[in-house]
Amino acid sequence: MWSCHADAPSRDAERTGSMNEINFLPQSFLEAQNRRQRLFREVVILCGMVLIGLALFAGQSGRVMSIRSQVERKSEELAAAQLRSTEVSKLKAQQQQLKLQLAVHDGLAMPMNMSSILASISQVLPPRMALTEITCSSDAPKLDLSDLKQSATSKKKSSKKKKIIKVQERVMQIQVMGLSPSDVDVANLVGALSANPIFQNVKMRYAKSAAIDKVMAREFRLEMEVSLDCIYQAPVPQTTETEIGKEVAHVE
Repeated sequence: MWSCHADAPSRDAERTGSMNEINFLPQSFLEAQNRRQRLFREVVILCGMVLIGLALFAGQSGRVMSIRSQVERKSEELAAAQLRSTEVSKLKAQQQQLKLQLAVHDGLAMPMNMSSILASISQVLPPRMALTEITCSSDAPKLDLSDLKQSATSKKKSSKKKKIIKVQERVMQIQVMGLSPSDVDVANLVGALSANPIFQNVKMRYAKSAAIDKVMAREFRLEMEVSLDCIYQAPVPQTTETEIGKEVAHVE
């Protein structure tokens, strides 16, 4: 009996259900195909890395720009603060200079002029009395400007304890000489001057008899003081009800 041995493997293949693949492509084509696949994968990976790098660069650039803008803003604020500090220093120097000028003016100026003093004496002078001499004198003003002068030495001394120096009150001495018919008029003048708030320490030094053109009179001498550390203000005249009624009656 004839038998075919070539069919035996096919039957075995049918039994196992598998087939052997036979690749007829050349080896060079397979290598080129593998190379193209590898290049494609490398290109994809490279593109991903480039995109990631661009994203990181964009984020880093944004942070750098934000920091740079903050630095510029702080620089502008610092320049403005320095300008304000310079202006404040100039204003303080001007204020100190004005305070110095004001202190000199207050130390040299008199709070009351001579005409006001003479007018106050004339208001209380009895009509039968005559003044022959009025003398006014005061000590030289002593200006203490150590607290207002800005210097390196004064700044160093300012940190130390300062001694408390009692400033002597500035006063003007006034001497009045005159003639009066009696001692009663002199006493009335002393009382009227003492009642005036302008004059202080009103004293009568002497009162003696004197002959003026064979007429006997009392020659006297008074001494008083006027404080130069006070602020004097003229009294406001008070209007009575009668004067108010007259003013209202004249209103049309």
